[in-house]
Amino acid sequence: MKLAGAILLVGISSFAWADTAAGIKALDSRDYATAVREFQTGVDRGDADAEFSLGLMYARGLGVEKDIAEAWRLFQLAAAQGNAQAQFRLGVRSAEGWEYSRISSRPRTGISSPPIRAT
Repeated sequence: MKLAGAILLVGISSFAWADTAAGIKALDSRDYATAVREFQTGVDRGDADAEFSLGLMYARGLGVEKDIAEAWRLFQLAAAQGNAQAQFRLGVRSAEGWEYSRISSRPRTGISSPPIRAT
């Protein structure tokens, strides 16, 4: 039973990684529509790397309309799971004085609190 659970866990992780890997390959090829689709699949599965990558696409307006608030939300989801790149990006932006409330008037979803503003 434990072996079956371990195999299932590895299989699920492999699928999530496959979405992200396919998204990165598409992004490198400038196939933004495919990259968005692949990363979104990973985001739907809770993959932190996909959340970070899709956040970058929203931050830069690659294949999607530029949406800093959505990028911030995705970075926060990824950072909460330990994604160092997302943590770094949020830290730098917070140090620059960015606040979630300044970049969006949309209601927050899935985020317990806005980032702490650097003083």
